[in-house]
Amino acid sequence: MHSFSKMHALGNDFIVIDATKTPCRMDALFIQKLSDRHTGIGFDQLLILEPSPQADFFMRIFNSDGTEAKQCGNGLRCVAHFIAERSLSFKKNISIETLSGVANIQIEKDTIRVNMGVPQLNPINMPDITAISMGNLHAIMIVASLEDCPVLEIANQLSHHPTFPDGVNVGFMEIIDTRRIHLCTIERGAGRTLSCGSNACAAVVAGIKQGHLDHSVIIELQYGNLYVEWSGLTDSPVFLSGPAVFVFNGSI
Repeated sequence: MHSFSKMHALGNDFIVIDATKTPCRMDALFIQKLSDRHTGIGFDQLLILEPSPQADFFMRIFNSDGTEAKQCGNGLRCVAHFIAERSLSFKKNISIETLSGVANIQIEKDTIRVNMGVPQLNPINMPDITAISMGNLHAIMIVASLEDCPVLEIANQLSHHPTFPDGVNVGFMEIIDTRRIHLCTIERGAGRTLSCGSNACAAVVAGIKQGHLDHSVIIELQYGNLYVEWSGLTDSPVFLSGPAVFVFNGSI
């Protein structure tokens, strides 16, 4: 039996399991059952905290369909909050390894700031799409209105396009002004989510590269705001800030 915490970051919800002392292994079918919002716990991603040989901790990320992901910005913030609340570390600056590398995280009173690393632009031959990797691949589209855009239909077409053989996270960005955007994210393996940290980073990078956005941007979402900073220099990291919240604890 494993204890877990249900957490969310602006509606992007997770269950977090501490496997730093006792290993935790789950197959894809069991993860799918747990993630069901009617018959299970319900979550977008399962986060398993493990020891790391090169960082303070290692975070494994499983989507609701059981596939494993490489990066999750909102998940990093939730796990950092989990670590602090469980007194697994007393440091205010911690490092968490994922399959995409090591992220450095600053834990503050009301927000958690993550160094998401240097973005990688991926040139693709598709009009109106900017592909950016934040450790996981994102396809960003600028749209005039999220309300009028058939986001699910377009995201489904992109996720099955031969350009993205392993699928892709799709972000639809509506620009309010140079420092504010609205964002809709369809995540690979999880579907439409209320917030996605790495997608927010990719969207801001795309907007800055195209000259639409300033270097510090507020992403306005249904349950609050994310904050993304990027200097615009090709070798500089992206910083993601926002809240992380406990919902309840339980055991599996």
